Amino acid sequence: MNLRTSTTLALGAMTLVAAGTASAQVSIYGIIDTSLRYQNNTNASTASDVSMQPGAYGASRVGFRGREDLGNGLYSEFQLENGFNPNTGAQVDSTRLFNRHSWVGLGSKDLGRISFGRQYALTHEVLAMNMCDVLGVGGYDETAWFVGQQYTLRYDNSIKYRHTIEGVQVGAMYVLSGEQHIDDSYGLMAMIPVGPVDIGLSHHSDEALNGKRTTNLLALKYRFDNGTTLHGYTMYSHDKRGVDRKDRLYALGFIHPLNQRFILSGTYYRNLTQTPDSGGRSTFVTRLQYALSKRSELYLEADYSRVSGVTLSAFNQPGKVGSNNSRTTFSVGYKHMF
Repeated sequence: MNLRTSTTLALGAMTLVAAGTASAQVSIYGIIDTSLRYQNNTNASTASDVSMQPGAYGASRVGFRGREDLGNGLYSEFQLENGFNPNTGAQVDSTRLFNRHSWVGLGSKDLGRISFGRQYALTHEVLAMNMCDVLGVGGYDETAWFVGQQYTLRYDNSIKYRHTIEGVQVGAMYVLSGEQHIDDSYGLMAMIPVGPVDIGLSHHSDEALNGKRTTNLLALKYRFDNGTTLHGYTMYSHDKRGVDRKDRLYALGFIHPLNQRFILSGTYYRNLTQTPDSGGRSTFVTRLQYALSKRSELYLEADYSRVSGVTLSAFNQPGKVGSNNSRTTFSVGYKHMF
């Protein structure tokens, strides 16, 4: 029996099982997002470059999501998700089968859900899942450089509680270090709607053998009647895990639907860093999306970054000829969701 036949039989069996159990719902979903990107000041001779890259803001992935009604208001839920490079088909993380999500949870409408495994940080839920960041956190180094420096995107060995009470989202996360002499980490979050304004708050404390990092976030999103939204947030991170580092990030942007097919958006990021040497980074981003359907879109993206002080290393790696303090990029991309 060849692989294609085995796969077909397995999928057929899964379909029959799902069809025979009315209360169980399992779905396969994903995103494929790829782009052609121009960048200047990139290599050892400060030349420009055109390359095919993963998308501007929709990381490519394939996942499995399931939910089962257990009766008496209880449900069981899981999510498995793998990220891949659409240009090559390679896994983003070759050491993991499901690098993006791998968790199982138990919940109820009245009490909320508790889940266990590899999951999003609560800070990322505020910025990306609740779209307090205009891009939902960008997909390029120039537009998502703060991820990993100021907060961790996902946590292994985590226990997370999420609930919505009268429209207010609340969350708590506890991360087991699994190592002696290293304290466990934790996080808290809330999304509070007040009329047309959404207020997002989060805190994360990350422990390591050589110190601790704390990250605090305050975000605001304002909704106009015409569908336009204004987005702003400030994030402060103090990392004592090795070199003492402080980051202050400020962001301000908008999303404006021009009509049923076109959406224009733009955002500005300003980061101030102390390591203890100081430096700064400013990034301007604009994006135009054109919806071909509910699941497919074309987009144009442009961004400009300028660095100073200690952050000059972002554009000037060892061995580079000359020194640049800015970078301009343009992208055209295509995203499909399934």
